[in-house]
Amino acid sequence: MPSGSFVGSIQAHADAVRLSMEQPLFWAAQGHACGRAGMEREAHSAIELLKLSTLRYVSPLEIAVIYIGLDDTGAAFDWLQKACVQRVTRMSALRDPIFDRLRCDLQYNGLGLARRMASGRPVFTFVRESDRRSRFRTPLVPRSSADDWSAA
Repeated sequence: MPSGSFVGSIQAHADAVRLSMEQPLFWAAQGHACGRAGMEREAHSAIELLKLSTLRYVSPLEIAVIYIGLDDTGAAFDWLQKACVQRVTRMSALRDPIFDRLRCDLQYNGLGLARRMASGRPVFTFVRESDRRSRFRTPLVPRSSADDWSAA
């Protein structure tokens, strides 16, 4: 049973899910609240529901939000990485307080987004194909180790 402070939140999110015609954003918020309240089974069922959704696109960011509520930072970072790969437009939401739990983790900086979020610059920039070819003419080759890359 959730503590008193979460009961109202979970109920409000359930109403939001219903009123929004089950938008994934609100399912994620409800799953996050359930995770924070210790209702792990309900939070995991929200994750499964979102993963199995065939009617709507579900952003990996939404699933990461639920894992943050469950305090599973490893899974949250896995899903945030998927969101980066998919270039999810809502990555600007990383400024929201719900992501504060992740900011002290070194993996957050590894996403390469922390500096851009702090500066207010766009998370992703779109480059014209002609600009891309001219900017990246120099191939990258390894110097001495597999992890060390530099321009040839």
